[in-house]
Order: sequence, then structure tokens, then C-alpha cells
Amino acid sequence: MYLLASYTGSLVIDNCAEDNATDVLYLHHLTDSSVGCSYLSGSLLLSTYGPSYSLLEVELRGWTVEEPDCRHLLVILNNSTMVSVEDLVKQCEFRRMLTILTCSTGMAVITLLAVGIPLLMCRQRRGAERKSATLRPPRPRA
Repeated sequence: MYLLASYTGSLVIDNCAEDNATDVLYLHHLTDSSVGCSYLSGSLLLSTYGPSYSLLEVELRGWTVEEPDCRHLLVILNNSTMVSVEDLVKQCEFRRMLTILTCSTGMAVITLLAVGIPLLMCRQRRGAERKSATLRPPRPRA
């Protein structure tokens, strides 16, 4: 079965069938890096943005179910690139982890700057006070 999805709207595919035939989902003008993944209750949701930021969602029912009658879908993307849904999910999870790592690194840098700059300024001020105290000539005793 070939399913053609346009740039907008939503499509639900019940991927559990006893025929065990490979279903094919054709998404024209999309790349594997432009497809997002999220899990719903018993389903996998593939989403992407088309022209003019239109949202396209494809729900794969039964994808999270570990049964032999489910999970036999092949996705064809731009330039006839064939990719399995498992590969799409791996790439989605990799991008999600990369985003988390990037955000965590950014937060760590911001925290270091927020704490480090005031500490550095305080140390420089104390160092300047010590230096000026050691450079003063001794006071004459009366």
C-alpha cells in the first residue's frame, strides 16, 4: 500500500495487519532530519513542517506494540531515499539528546559566567586593595 501525504493535515496509519505486507509511506520534499518523533499512548507520531510552516502529522497506531503483525512500514523521503521508521526514531532521539546536551552546555556556561565574573571582580578588587596597602609609605610615629 502506498500512502501519499501532502504538506498539511494529519494521517493515521494502523500498522498492525495480519497480511504482514510492507506498507510504504511516501513523503515528498522531506528529509530524514526534518521529521520529528514523539510517543503517544500506543502510537508513534511523526511530524514535520512543510512550506509556510504548515504542520504534517502521521500517527502510526500500534507502533509501540511488540507484536509480529505490527511495525512493517517503510518511509520514502525526498530523492527516493528509503528509511525505516526505526531509523527515523533513532535519528529523532539523537537530535533530542544533542539538543539536551547543547542546552545543558549553554546553561553551564551561563552559570559559570554569572558566578565567575562577580568572583573575579571581587578578587581583583581585593588584590588592588592589598597592592595599594603595601605601596604606601609607613606613617611617621609621633
